[in-house]
Amino acid sequence: MSPIQQWKKGSLIAILLLCASALSAAETWSGYDEMPNPTLTTCMESMHAHQIQWNLFHLYTINIDNPGYIEPGGYNHSKNNKISVQTFYRWRSGPPQETGNSMDFFVEADCKGFFCLILPNGQIGYTRDGRFALNRNRKLIMRHGNLPVMSESGKEIILPPGQEIACSRAGVLFVDNNPVDKMKIMVFNDEKDMRDGIESINGCVFYLTKEIPPDPNPVYAVRQGFLEQQNVLKALIGDGLLFKYGNEASAKVAKMSTKTMTSAVQMANP
Repeated sequence: MSPIQQWKKGSLIAILLLCASALSAAETWSGYDEMPNPTLTTCMESMHAHQIQWNLFHLYTINIDNPGYIEPGGYNHSKNNKISVQTFYRWRSGPPQETGNSMDFFVEADCKGFFCLILPNGQIGYTRDGRFALNRNRKLIMRHGNLPVMSESGKEIILPPGQEIACSRAGVLFVDNNPVDKMKIMVFNDEKDMRDGIESINGCVFYLTKEIPPDPNPVYAVRQGFLEQQNVLKALIGDGLLFKYGNEASAKVAKMSTKTMTSAVQMANP
């Protein structure tokens, strides 16, 4: 493996770890109940919440140019005198962009429709990143990650040699005007089910954590020569300063509280 390939592999691993840590931090964190001072507890909870938001900010910033990327977000909650963050994905469609590339595809279904992939463990993956390609065996794969695109029958799609590849709005693939196979398109029924049952691998490829019912009457269209751009609508600079100042304010309050308690102890024990 060349140094460049090693660097790319290391960068990919780092990004995947960042995705996993940012979106699971709110679930694995158990709080600061061991702290006897409520002011310090609140400050630590606040700084932890800002750290999660900061990680999410970095995630959608580094993926700003990735087609099909779904923006993660987080709601800060204050309940029972505890501050926590609830992470989620902003299920909305990104704008379509015409590329003219016959191996680019866009599924039009109001962000509830996905191309289906075959993950290495055999599980079904879901993506709105329609940058596909043919490998040396003419297997249809996702260009970034080399994951096979799933057919309607649940198998890999192999296209025969030919001059022209076309795709109908229903997802049927043609080679030189001859129908070959059909891409499997999943349209979920409800966004609430998606919020509760879908997790991300890298922001572009998702998998199910529980069974989610499909739309019984799916309406979608596959557009060839188009890609869906990322759906990030955040003001990048404004978000960064907001998280930075919020974290600094919490840290200053914690320092002031600690200094006050130290002074009180010194005065009580001169």
